[in-house]
Amino acid sequence: MPTDYLELDDHELWAVVQDCDPIEMAHRALARRYSGRAGPAPARAAPGPGGVALALTGGGVRITPPERLATLWGATVAAATAHHLIPPGVVVAGLVVEGGGVDYLAMLCRALPDLSHVVLHGERPPDPLLTDLLDAHGVRAGYAPSPEAAFHGSDIVISHGRVQRPLSPRHVLIEAGEPREGPAGTARVFADRPLPGERDLGDLLTWPPSAVRAAGPVVVRVREPAYGAPVLPARLFQAALSRDLGTRPDQ
Repeated sequence: MPTDYLELDDHELWAVVQDCDPIEMAHRALARRYSGRAGPAPARAAPGPGGVALALTGGGVRITPPERLATLWGATVAAATAHHLIPPGVVVAGLVVEGGGVDYLAMLCRALPDLSHVVLHGERPPDPLLTDLLDAHGVRAGYAPSPEAAFHGSDIVISHGRVQRPLSPRHVLIEAGEPREGPAGTARVFADRPLPGERDLGDLLTWPPSAVRAAGPVVVRVREPAYGAPVLPARLFQAALSRDLGTRPDQ
């Protein structure tokens, strides 16, 4: 069976993301409800520190390491949700992440041309890639001393951990990175893999945004990176090929 691999460093992956449409990817993945998982990646496809490998095997696509797929899928969902719910104008995003801030910002910048400020907690420059990304898109960065502080003035907040703060009617909170359980106060909860009492995220992306926002705060829970496969890795793979980026593992 023909097998093809590309290994990308972080700068190459960022460049590839610029060619992908997170809105289209999220809509396709959620609409088709991919739930199958690819088999184990061959050892040769494992990337070095900080890198990522895309593998295309007989029409099946996967990305390694698996946690990078989870981060990229969370970033894709966050960007698509923000694009759908946040009205045009100056946009401020809060990021409460332990890693993957570049992935989230790259997708948000791709989907939100009006993004002007980002409030970071847990991910600060001088990471050169993060600094380059902010500069390239003219986005100004501020730093929050606590997760709760990232909510101040933000239109959308992306968090890897539960933020112990009541949500105001204007808030859109994306909880990504690990499964989320339990209530969310008065907020309505949407998820890519909804549990009882939650609504399907695919429905949210088709409802009129004014009606969604008028009903109060929104929480989006990203649980299942497999829902993004193979749409997300396939798009990244195709974009890398078109840009002639990445190296073959046998080179």
